[in-house]
Amino acid sequence: MHCDKCGRPLRIGTEQVGIDERNLPVIHRFGYCDNCRVKWDLDLPATPPAPPQMRCPRCGGTNIQFNLENVVTNYGSRTEMRKKSPITNMGNALGRKGMILATGGLWALTPKKSKYNEIQRGSVQTQQVKTAICQCCGGSWRVF
Repeated sequence: MHCDKCGRPLRIGTEQVGIDERNLPVIHRFGYCDNCRVKWDLDLPATPPAPPQMRCPRCGGTNIQFNLENVVTNYGSRTEMRKKSPITNMGNALGRKGMILATGGLWALTPKKSKYNEIQRGSVQTQQVKTAICQCCGGSWRVF
């Protein structure tokens, strides 16, 4: 181990720092720097540095709320109309009329097919985007 201030090696020793509930001594290891005359308790946990807080680019505030938003993107969507030929339409109409006569009018109760079919092709993709909203000024921005 080396000194944080001057970088020289530390001399390590032990000292009694107190007595526990059973009247036994509590002993900690200490590091001594003879150059700086500084002593560090090696058994105490070092507190990690606090993570940096995100700041608003507009006002510098730290009261920020994060949201996940779904962004919808369409790729290659198209609509296609499929028309029937006039001969097919005429054949369907005559066939329907014939079925109405053959069934005594019961066939008229069934729904009539559309003359045109509409086909829609394409793909839809959604992507989640993380955004930050400043609670002080209301500014928002994307977080990458």
